[in-house]
Amino acid sequence: MTVQDLSQLVAVAPEPLNANDLPDPTFNAHSPHSHNDPWLRKIIRVLVPIQKYSSMGFASFLGLHVTSVAIIPGLGAPLPESQQIFEMGRALYQWAPVEKFIFISLGIHVVSGISLRIARTVLGTRRKKRNSFEPIKSPEDDDIGLGGITSLLGLGYRRSWISTQFPGLSPLSFSGYVLMPLLAYHYYKFRLRPLQVDGDSSLVNLHYVAYVLKGSVWGHIGNWVNTLSLAGLVWVTMYHWVSGVMRYQRWFSARSRWWGYVVINSVTALAMVSITRLRMLKLDTDYVGRHFMAYVQ
Repeated sequence: MTVQDLSQLVAVAPEPLNANDLPDPTFNAHSPHSHNDPWLRKIIRVLVPIQKYSSMGFASFLGLHVTSVAIIPGLGAPLPESQQIFEMGRALYQWAPVEKFIFISLGIHVVSGISLRIARTVLGTRRKKRNSFEPIKSPEDDDIGLGGITSLLGLGYRRSWISTQFPGLSPLSFSGYVLMPLLAYHYYKFRLRPLQVDGDSSLVNLHYVAYVLKGSVWGHIGNWVNTLSLAGLVWVTMYHWVSGVMRYQRWFSARSRWWGYVVINSVTALAMVSITRLRMLKLDTDYVGRHFMAYVQ
């Protein structure tokens, strides 16, 4: 290299590395998987944007659905007006092409996420179990999640209990796995069960929620299970959605995490208000009421 070549060199801005993409220091380069590393890294580079953008379809549905069934009733809007908004939203996301798009995007998001975890595990980029008191220097570490009190106060970061007990599993990923059975149960109660009984779910409205919360065939225990599962669904969904958005947008500051918790808990609180209002509705025995009772049996 000549002096003239050296004079043409220019400084470039440093790019931060994500700690989770760094290989495990204990990884053996001569292991049986080492010859597959280039392919695995290519697969990971392809899967990351797929998982990121496939979430947008379900996120759009989520925003519309949560607004109509949790936020608006939770803010005290009259139930007839809330019902109208719910029906307008339902007409959109239960339109066959839109519903298929939501399911396809959700399926791609789940499959790509699981595939990413498998690829990273094989590649060796997932960390071994570490002490929960081991200091974390980077706010971008997945093991932090949204952080606890110390991180919110700007006093440093600690590894979440989930990442300590389940090495390589971040709170964001864990919330996704917890969300899957909650979503499946919710879909069964509010979509599949009416289809099984009537071949159609057009009767389902906000009043039907009262039957789910108060008319379980298992009595009071079933009613409380349905209530807690619905509240848990809202909280876990909001945690997964907010955490994912913050990671994709690289919002890692203590202030961003604080606002993340504000959004999660505010929506959950509104959902609890909505659930409480719907639990107070009377269970009718008219034509629609009898169908609702058949749905919850």
